[in-house]
Amino acid sequence: GLVEAPNDAPDWFRNALSMLNASDLGPEWQDLVNKWATFEAEEHYKQGPKLGNLHRPVSIKDWIQRGRSPTWRPVIAKPSNYGREYMKWWTSLQPSWRLSSRGSIIFTATEGDWGALRRPGVNGLLSVLGSLFHWGTALQ
Repeated sequence: GLVEAPNDAPDWFRNALSMLNASDLGPEWQDLVNKWATFEAEEHYKQGPKLGNLHRPVSIKDWIQRGRSPTWRPVIAKPSNYGREYMKWWTSLQPSWRLSSRGSIIFTATEGDWGALRRPGVNGLLSVLGSLFHWGTALQ
């Protein structure tokens, strides 16, 4: 089911959770949101280093410029093309040990230091979930 924000959660987390729970994108989505919420709680909602913005979809920059509004939605003209745009960014965020010599993600590589993606807070993994959420709602 939908995870609720704990009483001690900061406003940025409450707003993000309200957005991420706003559309039913399926059980896998809800599982991802729940795991993200647990991660943020375990990190005590601290602000970690920012995620890289190389190849970041422009919709995320637009969302950030709007204060990460839980109600704003970008216009994604071609949702079918957004996946390639998203994957370029996601690939650029990966730890180097997870990339092939050609620069693509080795999805079976899971044993290693995940520090490059351990990014709690408003400038962290929330941007990844925000991007996936906007894409998912554009496809509905």
